[in-house]
Amino acid sequence: MELTAQMLADHIGQMQSSDRPDGDQRRQARQNLDTDASIIPLSFSETPGATNVSVRDLSSAGIGFLHEQKMRLDEEFALVLPQHDDTPALVLCQVIFWQPIIPGLFAIGARFVRVLRNAANPLPLTIQPAIEDRIAPPLRKAS
Repeated sequence: MELTAQMLADHIGQMQSSDRPDGDQRRQARQNLDTDASIIPLSFSETPGATNVSVRDLSSAGIGFLHEQKMRLDEEFALVLPQHDDTPALVLCQVIFWQPIIPGLFAIGARFVRVLRNAANPLPLTIQPAIEDRIAPPLRKAS
């Protein structure tokens, strides 16, 4: 089964209405999933085009999945979310975490950056500023 825009909205809605588990220190609650999704890498790749990945978990701020290739920190990709009207929603994501699991398999964590193509119903995503934007204010030119 492939992750769709409606499934994403439903899962995030359930997470927002439920209590967080005790001891969970994450900013956003996560829900474990076992589904597939398609991503389109936006950096140079020897195999351009959509790639299927196995989704592990989901929050309103990001997604975790398994991938056969390591992805660089800050690498961007489009998450493809099919809809009933055959026009997929596209969400720009940025890699914030990667970890080797076994040779040839990596756990990837990514945050949602912005919606590139809107779904028929707005996606309930939390768009957070990049880490560097939260750590230091932007540089200003001296006047």
